[in-house]
Amino acid sequence: MIAIPITPQVTGIVTEVTDKNNQLIQKGEVLFKLDPVRYQARVDRLQADLMTATHNIKTLRAQLTEAQANTTQVSAERDRLFKNYQRYLKGSQAAVNPFSERDIDDARQNFLAQDALVKGSVAEQAQIQSQLDSMVNGEQSQIVSLRAQLTEAKYNLEQTVIRAPSNGYVTQVLIRQVHTQLPCRCVR
Repeated sequence: MIAIPITPQVTGIVTEVTDKNNQLIQKGEVLFKLDPVRYQARVDRLQADLMTATHNIKTLRAQLTEAQANTTQVSAERDRLFKNYQRYLKGSQAAVNPFSERDIDDARQNFLAQDALVKGSVAEQAQIQSQLDSMVNGEQSQIVSLRAQLTEAKYNLEQTVIRAPSNGYVTQVLIRQVHTQLPCRCVR
């Protein structure tokens, strides 16, 4: 007969122990369970974080579309104001200047103010785009990280149920409920 020591992969308080002493058990049958509350809480939190991150990506995409439309709009207005300023400059060079210096200066200031709006809009668009561009294999890096953490958390949650690795008999149970079990500490 071969004795197989059972070692849990996670820590926790034992909440249930098999009562099948010296009885045949099948591979996969539950030997004991550890309290899953903190592992379930981590899974729940990561699922919520993943949903939030996914929503944030959608929001960023909508903001990018809005920023692109805004850039187009303020650029068109800047171009119109530039043409207006050029018209004032051209008129000021005529033999009879129909515009006052104040008119020309106002046109120039309007153009420069609108040009600053364009630059601000382009910067906002670039900032949003850079947040969206942090990708790993075509997926946003924050989402990739959260999915990996969620996979690990689900694995740890599954490890709170310790199952028989093969068919056999439980000959010695050295743990009891409310006993804290640590990883790499054999249970016989």
